[in-house]
Amino acid sequence: MEFRRRFLRTVALVLTVFMIMPSMPTFAATFKDVPDTHWAYSYIEDMSKQGVINGYPDGTFKPRETLTYLETMQLLSKLLNMSTAEVNESKTKYNKLVNDLGVPTWAQEAVMKCLYEGVISEAELRQASSLGMITVGTKMRVRRLDVSIYMAKAMGLEKEANSKPFVVLTYKDLKDINSAYHKLIYVLIEAGVLSASGTGNGYFEPNSPLLREQMAKMMSVAYEYLNKNPQTPTTPELPKETGTNLIVGTITKISKVGTNTFITVEAKSGSSTTYLVDTTTAIRLDGKLTTVASLFEGQTVEVTVKDGSNSAVRVDVETLESKIEGTIKSVTPITNRITIEYKEGNSNRSAELIVINNADIKLDGTNANLKDLNQGDKAILYIENNSVVEIDATKMSGKIKGIIVELDSDVKSRETIYYITVEASKGVKVEYELDEDVDIYRNGKRAEFKDLRPGDEVVIEMEDGLVVDIDADVVEAEIEGYITGIATRLNSGTEITIKNIKTDKEETYALAQNAEIEVDDKDASVISLNVGYYVEAVIGSNEIIELEADSRGAESMIRGTIKRVNSRREEVDIEIVSSDLSQYAYGDELTISIDEDDTIITYRGSKGDFDDLSRNQEVLVFGYYDGYKFIVTEITIR
Repeated sequence: MEFRRRFLRTVALVLTVFMIMPSMPTFAATFKDVPDTHWAYSYIEDMSKQGVINGYPDGTFKPRETLTYLETMQLLSKLLNMSTAEVNESKTKYNKLVNDLGVPTWAQEAVMKCLYEGVISEAELRQASSLGMITVGTKMRVRRLDVSIYMAKAMGLEKEANSKPFVVLTYKDLKDINSAYHKLIYVLIEAGVLSASGTGNGYFEPNSPLLREQMAKMMSVAYEYLNKNPQTPTTPELPKETGTNLIVGTITKISKVGTNTFITVEAKSGSSTTYLVDTTTAIRLDGKLTTVASLFEGQTVEVTVKDGSNSAVRVDVETLESKIEGTIKSVTPITNRITIEYKEGNSNRSAELIVINNADIKLDGTNANLKDLNQGDKAILYIENNSVVEIDATKMSGKIKGIIVELDSDVKSRETIYYITVEASKGVKVEYELDEDVDIYRNGKRAEFKDLRPGDEVVIEMEDGLVVDIDADVVEAEIEGYITGIATRLNSGTEITIKNIKTDKEETYALAQNAEIEVDDKDASVISLNVGYYVEAVIGSNEIIELEADSRGAESMIRGTIKRVNSRREEVDIEIVSSDLSQYAYGDELTISIDEDDTIITYRGSKGDFDDLSRNQEVLVFGYYDGYKFIVTEITIR
């Protein structure tokens, strides 16, 4: 076995499940039963953040629980870096075996990968089955020694282990460990995955079940080791046979006659020759033995032939990767086929391709199935060996529902082209071009492009890649707070900034041209508004469409205790007991200025004055917040 190649590429692509059961645990970044003082906290956190291990729906990790055989395979399979072709080959080779043995669906791919890469053997899998270790709900647990052996193989350390003439282990229970496995354990110690002191007491405990917390450490260290030691596995070269020639070129044609296959290869010199590939030919794809089914036109190829013969002794090819961008002509989900029309230079081309079963398909940025694609949709196809492995499509017909996020225009050849960007699902935004005769409605009334606003809910209808109909509706919301800013700009209208009392944040909105405004229950205009006014507003698609303002602000009450009285400045410091303003809470101190001309002071049921205020008095303070400070209108001394 060799070190795993291109290890990092797979880490971000796969959400690994640490313990997959019929009810799958939910992902958690931290776990309430793993405090930062836990010995394995950093390892569990590391694997959790990388999506390699999961917890349970109740927020726990259960670090002292043990692992089953299939859970171990599921984890270790993530240390393997296999190409799509290799994964498919593993399924072809071992699908019947895993089904015959009753391996649950969720674990089948992991088991087939481990079989293909030699982490486990068919005999070991059959033995595990006979012992009831792959039965759903089994109580059987995998041994610490077995997990260690499997992990060394999954990390590609087997060759390094075999290269060591001898090793020395110091475990107190070494006699319980088969000597055939000593070298594998030793290289895991060198990699830091295992400890030379065992479980901490000098014992390895080979027959004990492995705990989840222990596996988290082993996986975390294995990931780190493979990240630091990336190596590309190499297939040992076969000794060059005497009397052979090597031809390097590109496969330009493949013909089949009975059980024989003929490939035409264009050499770098430009000459083309046809070679026989029969059942005796050794065929390798990306260094691994394969079959003639893995040969495709366009592949780079090395052909070894005997002198004076056109019979291939060996054929080495690489995975053929390509990309086609064009328009979908037809989709046949039942046979997994797609036909796409595209341009090649100045010529129009058409290609019919097979889509693999687990292809990554996205439509307007969201996950989709082949049946969701339609004729006329734009698509980019990513192809490996003439099979489509990924599709990125954009809908070009039918209806699309979402939120308007941007409106734009562009002048081309004295003609204005309009564009609308719609967010059909969270985070996925797609720009569409409008047909020149597009029909636009807003709130059920005919409208123009300039009437649309970002934030509108919209349904657009597409035909031949252009928007032919737009039906938009204003999305309304209500806020209340204090005006903290008013800005009027030439050609862009008026913007009003409101400090929202629910969020305690300032929010700025454009004032709609036909907005309804009232100040102190009377119809008014924008010139009647001032900073500090308390307002209740209706927001429609990021515009204020209705606004009711109170020039004195909304009256509020604060209850508290006087802590200090400053007679010179006529100020009082109050320790707050309760308040109906979100910015003031129990225990806060508030300094208020008192103008006896504007502030009513009530003491013992009658009118008082500033001199009646003293420390430790309990008071009720009435007033309003103008967006910046609290304006006092009345103080009642209790």
